[in-house]
Amino acid sequence: AAPSGGSGAAAGSMAALGLDAKSPLSLMVASVERQLAEGPRKTSSAEKQKAIDVLAVKQSIVRAALVRAFEDSEQGAAIRSEALERAYDLSKDETGCLLIKLLLNSTEALRAQACSWEDLRASEPTDMTVDQIFPGETYYTPVVGADSVSMQVVGLEIPARLDGSSVYQLNLREAYHFSAVALEIGGALDVRVQKLQAGAKLWVGFEFNTVQAEAMESIREFLGDLPPTLPVRQLALASFAVDERPEWLGKNLMQNRIRNDYEVSVLGIYPAETKSLMDIVWFPKPDQMLGSGDRLLVLHRDLRRLKEGPAAASATSDKTNFAERFVAALCVRDRSAEVRPGVNLVVDLAKDRHGCHVIQEALRCIPPSLKTMLVGRLLERPDVLLQEVIKSQHGIHVVRECLVQAYSRCFSPAADCDQVAETFLAIVEGEAGIRPMMSTSSAPPVPLPPQFLGASG
Repeated sequence: AAPSGGSGAAAGSMAALGLDAKSPLSLMVASVERQLAEGPRKTSSAEKQKAIDVLAVKQSIVRAALVRAFEDSEQGAAIRSEALERAYDLSKDETGCLLIKLLLNSTEALRAQACSWEDLRASEPTDMTVDQIFPGETYYTPVVGADSVSMQVVGLEIPARLDGSSVYQLNLREAYHFSAVALEIGGALDVRVQKLQAGAKLWVGFEFNTVQAEAMESIREFLGDLPPTLPVRQLALASFAVDERPEWLGKNLMQNRIRNDYEVSVLGIYPAETKSLMDIVWFPKPDQMLGSGDRLLVLHRDLRRLKEGPAAASATSDKTNFAERFVAALCVRDRSAEVRPGVNLVVDLAKDRHGCHVIQEALRCIPPSLKTMLVGRLLERPDVLLQEVIKSQHGIHVVRECLVQAYSRCFSPAADCDQVAETFLAIVEGEAGIRPMMSTSSAPPVPLPPQFLGASG
């Protein structure tokens, strides 16, 4: 249910965490709680908001409040410092959990995520019948620039069965012939789409020249049915000359780390020999090579990032510094002992209903060496890991994220990726009686018993 205590409840919540009610962090949280308390109420039982919708609204409000707070560098530093002092306790609180998750990202990343359709120079939505939607339709937009184009994006309401699914796992391009452009939740836009949320609207762009019948079937498979109409917008794009970054020439998108270092999604590429819209490479793959004369098609708000270079050193430093201190507080024994003597804080958060989200976020966004440090603490005692995390309804989500990171080779050194996966497999096989716990036997694998497949936990 949506919190109803207003600023008084927020003050009490912060006091319970040991924070001064007049501190910058407490004042910011109080502001968030007031906005939620003053929001529209639904009284009919048939119209009550789902818990997930309440959380989505709260997340967008916390993000906006944090971005505003960080406009004042001193206030931002104070909030970051307070959050680090109480990172463990905040991680186990609903609002505190959202705050820590956001702080694990850089301030620049927060601004990149929080935007409006006006920022993106998009048209107002138009409801179109599905037979009027031509997948991958593009137009020249000379009012924006001589070489600028706009692309058509379609809004799809995410069904409950896809709640929590990651864009990476769904492989949208191969499975549905479209790519994610933005996620709209409670009026806020996230243009760095990672995970889907039921009830939110995913705005997608289809590959150019996708056959309409094929596109309609993809929509049907994604949504579960084919609605008579869908919202459509025209999204104007900016172009950036690859020659402005000579170091990019002769390398592909992944090697140039445009998404990671510049926090920019490349939506299309004008090849040097472009003669018409038909030649544009839409939603290029990571191995797409860049050459002299090529131009990248990006969101207008991202053009500055490409021109100015990677995110400001201060933002990157702040993010890394916060992540390093956060992980140290959880993993370094003499520091974690100050918070909860004798308790493995990583395991404790992994099995907590709010803390598990913080651990998952850390595994997604902190540097590889810190990910290895975090998962190392989690794997210290296989018996504890099995009983308290793998068999926990919250901890199992952390396990899944560990495996996704291992599969994506995101731990450092890379050899640790195989070790993480093998450790989890050995624990489950040990519980199934297939091999002794953590055995290194090279005997061929035996199938898991049927009762283990799909079982809770």
